Amino acid sequence: MTSPDLQPLAIAPAGELLEDLTVEKDGRGIFFRRRVPAAYLEQMQVSPGLGIFFRYDGERQKETLLKIARMDCGNIVIAQTSEAEIVGYVTSHPIMPEERWAVLNQPSEINPQGTLFVCEFGAVEVSRQYRGWGLSTRLMRAAFGTDSWYADKIVVSTELAWHWDYEQAGVNKYAYRNMLRKVISSADFEALDTDEPNILMDPANMFMVRIGPEVPSPIQQRFFSLLHKDNRWGF
Repeated sequence: MTSPDLQPLAIAPAGELLEDLTVEKDGRGIFFRRRVPAAYLEQMQVSPGLGIFFRYDGERQKETLLKIARMDCGNIVIAQTSEAEIVGYVTSHPIMPEERWAVLNQPSEINPQGTLFVCEFGAVEVSRQYRGWGLSTRLMRAAFGTDSWYADKIVVSTELAWHWDYEQAGVNKYAYRNMLRKVISSADFEALDTDEPNILMDPANMFMVRIGPEVPSPIQQRFFSLLHKDNRWGF
């Protein structure tokens, strides 16, 4: 049986519409929905300017969004047009079992019930055709700003330079990192130092974390102790 903490996050057939975030520009409206279920996503089209991870293959991008939407506690947040076109998204899902932080979700002295305390911020992406509209910060607000589900969660974000579309933006990877850091920080994430190998592969990479206000202190302390595996101070 699925635990109460691992129920699908979709709360309505079309997700939750956040009307206060609506953007209107050039006679077009962009609408924001969170906790979007797979059944709704199946009806959508993906903007041709989305899909940096798949060389802008819209079908593969849509398949990935559907996969996450079908996960227990997978959360898809979208920016869409009135023509049912997805022009931006944020994804999050439980941390993968092989990640060092996954131990915090397992039954232990500090987590007797095996409650989900750590999840992963997957990505934020805005279609090339809609960049400069301020959609990325609105997507982050839609995902984390008023969603109480994240109040007792630690959300980790592993930002790797080879994922970034900085060449199309006309900047170097360090300038793009600073821009991305500002966007992610808008949802109360902060950059932390870690010896996680993927982060150390490129000096432009960064590790960002959002700690909910209701995360128990023992979980927080254990999380900080995991940032560096060779912690000579013993914390």
